[in-house]
Amino acid sequence: MPTINSYVDEEGYYIRARPSGAGNITYKIKDEGNPVVWKHGLRDGDEISWSTIQSFKALGIIYTEESGTLGPDDFKPDPEQLEKTELPESDAEELFGILTA
Repeated sequence: MPTINSYVDEEGYYIRARPSGAGNITYKIKDEGNPVVWKHGLRDGDEISWSTIQSFKALGIIYTEESGTLGPDDFKPDPEQLEKTELPESDAEELFGILTA
């Protein structure tokens, strides 16, 4: 299961994931995504669902700098992609509320 982690020497968060058959991926979270992480109740070491990662991708707040299997061009915001996620509706509404606050 992917985990959210805080940087030791700087502010911010990243996600460490190990998808089956793809090796390790480190998703960096953009500065504007840090409040989303905090307000969503995620803390250092917490497990994060793949659906939440998909939502973060669709919102354009995470990227890999080509350190994983996908490059930064794969993370452009795509509102249609939010409909394809399995994130529960209540969690999706919470993320939307955080972003629009």
